[in-house]
Amino acid sequence: MKKIVIWAMCLVLALASGALAKEGSLNEELTEQVPVSVTIGPYAKIWVQRVEFDGNLLWWHFSEVTPPGMNFNPFSGEAGFGRFADGNCFLLETNTNVAVEFSGTALTHTGAGIEDTMLTRYWAAQSEGLDSGDEWWLFPPKQVRPVKEIGYFGPAGKAPRADNIPSWDDLDWILKFVANLLGYDLPLWPDENDHWSEAKNVSIDLQTGNGFYAFQVFGFVSTDEISSQRAGAYKATITATVSASN
Repeated sequence: MKKIVIWAMCLVLALASGALAKEGSLNEELTEQVPVSVTIGPYAKIWVQRVEFDGNLLWWHFSEVTPPGMNFNPFSGEAGFGRFADGNCFLLETNTNVAVEFSGTALTHTGAGIEDTMLTRYWAAQSEGLDSGDEWWLFPPKQVRPVKEIGYFGPAGKAPRADNIPSWDDLDWILKFVANLLGYDLPLWPDENDHWSEAKNVSIDLQTGNGFYAFQVFGFVSTDEISSQRAGAYKATITATVSASN
């Protein structure tokens, strides 16, 4: 019985020594603290937004009718006919350093068993930022103001030809006008003599740790010779990939 009492006393002493406590006269303040902590994992969100320009009212707006996409409109089929298109933005929100990579495929005939492609190139740039709101008069929102070139990317092969490029097609005229006023650069037509032996991707590292970012993507497409691509519908895909960056 004596041994049991001794072991019980030892157990009480051991439990008492494991507790943190303060004691003293209540004429003095007694305080204790419980540490609080949490770890937030790296996280990001990316989405696509289309910005359109109304040439009649001279104002820009986010499209609610037209889904994001790059539509080059019908081609006549003549040799060396080219167009460029833009208005699509990749928007990013992140809480950590990230790398953003852009890749793109060639416009390819949608017919089953048909592998005809068109000459295709893309150009990406980091934009000035994000603007919220519904519309802007004459001057485009920050999303479509490229301020830092990331570069040309796309499939292997020849660059689009520049034999016949409509000078007033798509947003060409208003973008050049506004670009001159605001002092930012637009991409040049890709060098048609440039041949890539393999597909090329481009990327940018964002080392600010967190924030909102916008990227503007332009597309350049042309026919080659008349018989190089058969008549019909063609489709392609532009992909922005976000990954953690040290």
